[in-house]
Amino acid sequence: NGGDASGIYIIGSLVTSLTNGLITNLYGGAGNTTNDGSSQIGNGGDASGFTVISTICELFNTTVSDCMGGAGGLGDTSLDGGLGGDSTGVLLNTSSNYGLLFGITVNCQGGQGGYPNGEPGLGTGMQSRIGYIFTYNNVWGNDQNYWRCEPGEGCISMDPIFVMRPDYMSFYLSHLDAGQSHTSPCSDAGNIPAKQVFTDENYTTRTD
Repeated sequence: NGGDASGIYIIGSLVTSLTNGLITNLYGGAGNTTNDGSSQIGNGGDASGFTVISTICELFNTTVSDCMGGAGGLGDTSLDGGLGGDSTGVLLNTSSNYGLLFGITVNCQGGQGGYPNGEPGLGTGMQSRIGYIFTYNNVWGNDQNYWRCEPGEGCISMDPIFVMRPDYMSFYLSHLDAGQSHTSPCSDAGNIPAKQVFTDENYTTRTD
């Protein structure tokens, strides 16, 4: 089977906090097909951007983008192809129904199933095991945006319109005042707690 990929994986911590973070380009490994007569068809690996198993989780101003499950191994005339890997942008498995998450989670896709008949994986933007209601997030462009949780106040599902600076730094937000043709729907769309932790003058979401 293909190996799994994880950006940040935390287990056993009492309080987990991440501020002004970026997690991107995580890909599960592809499943292999053995040709030694044992007829083993590998499944694709899973990909996870941010996974927390703890008591309390706080995330502020964090972007998770482009998580992709691995492709399943190829079958043959007598065996179906392997399963495509799953991907999850943010997975919270906590013992307390207290979590603050203000950010952007986009482009989480399941891996392609191996030919023939291999089932594709599933990409999930936000996943929780205790029914969180998340607030002030943009969760967009995933195979499914929410699983076992739901969007609450301030949540949208729109293209964030990322742009790149001339120095090739990416994941800035498009803005008319910075010379782009559109203003991102995420611009000025957060709330006061998210703004309060965004205090360093060196941090900006605009290219200018």
